[in-house]
Amino acid sequence: MNHLSNFNLFFILLILNIGCSTSKKQTTNEKLVIHTKSGQLTAFINEGVDSHFNWLKVDTLAKEVDWVLNCYAQSEKLKIKSDTDSVEYDLVQNTNQIIEVVFETDSIVRLNIQAKPFTFKKIEYDQKNGLGYEIKYQSKPNEYLKQLAQKYPLDFLDHSKSDTEVVLEVLNWVATRWNHNGNNSPSKNDAITILDEANEGKQFPCFAYAIVLKDQLQTLGYTARTVYLKTNDAATSKNACGHVITEVYLNDLQKWVFLDGQMNTMPMLNGIPLNSVEFQNALTHHYDEVELKTLHPESRYKNIYNDFIYNYLYHLDISLDQCYNKSQTYKINGMRSLMLLPLGAEELKRVPFYNSNIDYCLYTNSLEDFYAKPNFQNKDL
Repeated sequence: MNHLSNFNLFFILLILNIGCSTSKKQTTNEKLVIHTKSGQLTAFINEGVDSHFNWLKVDTLAKEVDWVLNCYAQSEKLKIKSDTDSVEYDLVQNTNQIIEVVFETDSIVRLNIQAKPFTFKKIEYDQKNGLGYEIKYQSKPNEYLKQLAQKYPLDFLDHSKSDTEVVLEVLNWVATRWNHNGNNSPSKNDAITILDEANEGKQFPCFAYAIVLKDQLQTLGYTARTVYLKTNDAATSKNACGHVITEVYLNDLQKWVFLDGQMNTMPMLNGIPLNSVEFQNALTHHYDEVELKTLHPESRYKNIYNDFIYNYLYHLDISLDQCYNKSQTYKINGMRSLMLLPLGAEELKRVPFYNSNIDYCLYTNSLEDFYAKPNFQNKDL
């Protein structure tokens, strides 16, 4: 079965869509107009290597709508496309542009496009001063992992390669099992069930990629964990504010590494894979040097991925018990998860968008707690 990744499918759609309409290149001195039936608009910015994009649905009953677009350069080429029309102009940082959106009904909505430099946020953590929280990891394959390895073997792997190279191959395998669909969930949250149902044509959200990736890495003897990311405004946001990724401990590098199974991406800086905190810091302070590694034939477009991932890299939480087939979940003071918070951040207690109370977390500002080397001496706690 041929599976298309998110990026591959998206860029095929871009090619088809761009070919469906005649683009009018207009300057900001002219009156800008775009016609539409549905009100669905897509902004393609700097098409090519440095491209990124955004979507907006304009309500025909609205009078004026603001649309903030991120800029990564002083001036970028912008193409806005509707279902029937398109318009182009130069998007210049810290400027506004009015476009009249004209519907078939002849109703007109003023679209106020605001070009803003992408805002990078400096986040700091306590480098030491851990509270000694222990996280329990699976020490060796159990019956479930043996069944997974037997049913979905990774026979193509070359184990003479480095850990980074092997993990990239596993990442690519997982990312291409199904297409992302945020509205479906598997019947059970384990890799065998997810892969079985994906083979039936079902599609799943980010957390399913994270689970399968974690479990498959565990079958190979790696220590891996699912990490739940939430935005800095998760306590008040009216939009989706969570994403789930995997982190794996690479023995040859002696460090934790961020893997996005949905997006088929491993971030690197100067050739070294990064964990979630290092990734946020690198995007903030060394954006041009960050590399997104993938084995997928479609390159990862950094501006696109940064638009998506950056704000999620704020609240990070993991389960204290990363083991399988446990008779009793390992907890500390009645809590089952550990959340890493930046210095000065308030403890996140509720996420209204998901109608979720966070009453299951311990909190820490310490990287020493969150990124401790796996300690299997505690496997029997």
